[in-house]
Amino acid sequence: MPKKRAQKKAVKLSQPVTTNNISAAVKKRIREAWVADPAAESHMRELGLEFELQVIRMDDIARALSLRNNARIGESLIESLALDYAVMRESGDVFPAPVVSAAPTTSSKLYVTASGNHRTEMERHLDAEYLMAYVITTDNPAAVDTFARSINRKEGERQTSQEAMVHALSLIHISAPTRPRLISYAVFC
Repeated sequence: MPKKRAQKKAVKLSQPVTTNNISAAVKKRIREAWVADPAAESHMRELGLEFELQVIRMDDIARALSLRNNARIGESLIESLALDYAVMRESGDVFPAPVVSAAPTTSSKLYVTASGNHRTEMERHLDAEYLMAYVITTDNPAAVDTFARSINRKEGERQTSQEAMVHALSLIHISAPTRPRLISYAVFC
């Protein structure tokens, strides 16, 4: 998320709501609460990730797995920040849509948050049932992992150079066919 904490003016999201069993009023509230995130979109495109904006159920997000998504080295969730976001949301502020990917088949949930744990936690505090999210549709775990590790280098609560180096070194374990491009990308971000 950009350094400015939220945006006051909503940008209409053009993608259709794909959850059919929610009322028109709820769909409208969800669309008005989230804005597009050009930085995340650009970063996903740079990594060759395909994505689409969708309305998803909060219960379909694997919270524990999301908090271990390797996006942050130390504390993966700053609770006070999520609570600040909730207060801002109640005041009418809008936020960039979070990014999720498919959860591992071992999980009973559908999604893992790749970027936006604080924003999804904000919605949990507000007892939201649904949220608008970018859903990564590309089946490339290495690229999704690189996205989660490198997006905070560009946005949000920024990583330190030391954290970025730890992330870059951890990418050495990525499979050989994808390693050269992804490692060089992560190191030079």
